[in-house]
Amino acid sequence: MVDNQSTPSVDPSGQLLGIELISAGDGSASFALTVRDDIVNGHGMCHGGIIFLLGDTVMDYATNTGNPLSVAVHAEIDYVSPAHIGDRLVATGHVRDSWGRTRLVDATILNETTAKTVAHFRGRTREIGR
Repeated sequence: MVDNQSTPSVDPSGQLLGIELISAGDGSASFALTVRDDIVNGHGMCHGGIIFLLGDTVMDYATNTGNPLSVAVHAEIDYVSPAHIGDRLVATGHVRDSWGRTRLVDATILNETTAKTVAHFRGRTREIGR
């Protein structure tokens, strides 16, 4: 469930890319994206920056839904397998730990079409207030 008072629907960059909100709330979030021909790299695979943005979107919603405003301070990604045009990616993550004003988020991006893991994303956010 999305707390619309603290977190809007998919943000403008996500809307531009066609990211779909599946769920967000209670320190977790899930989003989906179908790979199109305008978001692939020169090898015909989904661009790594797009996959990273999908993980970052999960982190944003997992840490901001129902919580004080948080912003990203660090993130990293491990790419495991490629995704191609027509593949549907599903990114799911949760707040793994928190201390002080810091939240640690883990997310996995799966290729729903091939049932393979595409990437593992980990990031930290810092609470900056409401």
